[in-house]
Amino acid sequence: DDGSVGSPIISLECAANHMLKSKFDQEAIFYFIEKDGPRHEHLVGFIANRFKGKPNGGYENLPSKFTSVPEHGEFNTVMEGILKGLEDKKENLAPTFAFVDPFGYSDIKLNILARILKFRKCELFITYMVGFIDRFATEILHQPSIKAALVVSDQEIQRISSISNSGQREIEWLN
Repeated sequence: DDGSVGSPIISLECAANHMLKSKFDQEAIFYFIEKDGPRHEHLVGFIANRFKGKPNGGYENLPSKFTSVPEHGEFNTVMEGILKGLEDKKENLAPTFAFVDPFGYSDIKLNILARILKFRKCELFITYMVGFIDRFATEILHQPSIKAALVVSDQEIQRISSISNSGQREIEWLN
């Protein structure tokens, strides 16, 4: 809404303007998974406009070996399909840097993230709002989501929630 660009555009621009881009000889696939329909459509149009999409595919303002795939769907569902397909065929996931930026902690599925990391040369960068976890950890309604996302017990939630210093609590949630 404020005109600032998000992580998909930042990642494409960083790679396209990287000082060593001339040495990139492999294909780079940028897979953007967005579950909200209007946001997905906005992203598709924004990428096409920003990087001058060509009618037959590709972009004028991106290296020819860059592929942008804005996927409409929920991250865990889309990744489950990708991972299952690779696992069933006993194929490997290409070297991957996955930036996972869920809306809230309830969208985090550690089993999916762990399956990504089972492949060689794969890394994860995960953002989640630890402040929200800390804020809602004592509310019974939110505890099942927190337990599922972080794979923690009721006792662990109670232990961390009882720490009086909020900064220390947030460190414990991160741990």
